[in-house]
Amino acid sequence: MSWSLILLLSLPGLLMGLMSVWGITRKREPYFWFVFTCIVAILVALQAPGSFFMHGLYIGIGWGTANGLIQSLFFRKYLGANPTLRSGFEKVRFMSMRFYPLLTGSVIGLVTGLILGSICMLTHRVLGR
Repeated sequence: MSWSLILLLSLPGLLMGLMSVWGITRKREPYFWFVFTCIVAILVALQAPGSFFMHGLYIGIGWGTANGLIQSLFFRKYLGANPTLRSGFEKVRFMSMRFYPLLTGSVIGLVTGLILGSICMLTHRVLGR
């Protein structure tokens, strides 16, 4: 496992978190994630020393956790930039609204990691390295 590659390729999670706090990603977030997924899959396929699926899995978890952490840390600004999310957050009764992005980000990161890991593995096979 190349932990330095995993940490480097997890940085888009921080970037997306910051962009969502500023309201930049509204309605465009899936496009940003698609571009990051394509770039990361190619880089993992070409640079990882093996375990392509696991690299993608850990990167996806890093994306979700970093994204959720930034949104939780700057929660007031995040809600201010994304007012349509307020009603959804107000329905959360089992924990503070502030920590909900961190929880959901980690779960979504796990699912994203499973998908990204599969894409990384497939990309490695297609590129034939």
